[in-house]
Amino acid sequence: MPPEGRPLEPAQLQLLEEWLNHGAQPSAQDLPEADPLAHWAFQPPLKAPLPAAAPTVTAASAHPGSAAIDSFISDKLRSAGITPLPAADKPTLLRRAYLDLIGLPPTPAELSAFLNDPDPAAFASAVDRLLADPRYGERWARHWMDVWRYADWYGRRHVPDVWNSAPQIWRWRDWIVNSLNADHGYDRMLQEMLAADEIRPGDDEAAAATGYLIRNWYALNPNDWMRNIVEHTGKAFLGLTFNCAHCHDHKYDPIAQTDYFRLRAFFEPIYIRQDQLPGQADPGPFQDYDYGKLRTIQRLGMVRVFDKHPDAPTWFYTGGDERNRQTERGPIPPGFPAFLNRSNQFAPQTIPLPVAAFYPALRPEMIAARRSELQQAEQSAREHLTNTPDAATSPATRTALEAATAAFSAAAAAARDSGVPGALSGLQSLHLTASNGRRILQHRLTQLPVLTQGTTLQFQL
Repeated sequence: MPPEGRPLEPAQLQLLEEWLNHGAQPSAQDLPEADPLAHWAFQPPLKAPLPAAAPTVTAASAHPGSAAIDSFISDKLRSAGITPLPAADKPTLLRRAYLDLIGLPPTPAELSAFLNDPDPAAFASAVDRLLADPRYGERWARHWMDVWRYADWYGRRHVPDVWNSAPQIWRWRDWIVNSLNADHGYDRMLQEMLAADEIRPGDDEAAAATGYLIRNWYALNPNDWMRNIVEHTGKAFLGLTFNCAHCHDHKYDPIAQTDYFRLRAFFEPIYIRQDQLPGQADPGPFQDYDYGKLRTIQRLGMVRVFDKHPDAPTWFYTGGDERNRQTERGPIPPGFPAFLNRSNQFAPQTIPLPVAAFYPALRPEMIAARRSELQQAEQSAREHLTNTPDAATSPATRTALEAATAAFSAAAAAARDSGVPGALSGLQSLHLTASNGRRILQHRLTQLPVLTQGTTLQFQL
């Protein structure tokens, strides 16, 4: 559509009309490739030689920060007849680096130190300091969290309900920040977000990365959870609208509908677990959806994914409706999209996991924490026992016992002198009266079918 306030000219309208009348044929440069795999995005990257006419560019030439890519830029500018601007001065260069890496300008003291530093590598040193600054991870995590759709619902209402995601999702945010500050590679971060439970099963810090999968969890429909995982895994890590293949083969990318379900099959077995952390109370099991009830969530412990149903099947269905399952095709096994595995050189492998991956109480840190907790409880009990006086040696206790014994003897004598008959007699007699309501005394001794002569029964109330 034309920009607001600028209607099309009659000649432009006539041109559009003629184009439509001739079948709205695209120009040659807009025609798609005959084979979607021929698109440049699906070709293996190759290292291109430097432009022949471009001068050699090194980090020490031109200006700080120059690199080989500047040769390609210079070549394009030259071919377009454009003269590049001169290199930025030192204050501007430092300011750009600060804003780019930590989001804040340099302080006057930092700027002064940089300007007065005669070292040719002063700019490189400044960049290294900024990359080592904790604020670097905080700033750049914001960009990646936008791509990976970080969101935290906890606290949005006055009741602790979180229907999507989990209240501990902030641990994933911190993992992103810490991973960037630790200079973890993009490949490692991607692997941990998708499968930390398998590649690093005993690493609590890595387990927080699976918040990427947990963030998509939807309490009201598990199928929507799977759909979101496949869609946003394709968008975030492949730059492709994989969700288009949910209902049909992709219209212009080399993604078959079968590829969609093969990718989904990787995630089908997973669910969410809520593990206790050392030094914290047990948060209890992760709460599933319960119709008509709020989720009484706990913001404790660690949420992570695990294979709840390793044999969970993935069914091919049509029309984007899971009710249209084609069960006659059988379950769809996990597999890689064809454009990533053209020579079938990759095949999914089953990974053996330690027992602690399924039963977190066996993790060494949890065993140590539990042992310490029991030792502290034992020590506390011993101290209490040591500090508790012996009742039998207390004069006050002996006096009270003597008084109680005398009172009991007097009461027993009064009962005997009253003439009221009883089934039992003696100091151990049992006197029941039904003068005030019903009193029932019943005790079964099923383990004693026969009482022999001389058997003694003792009751204590």
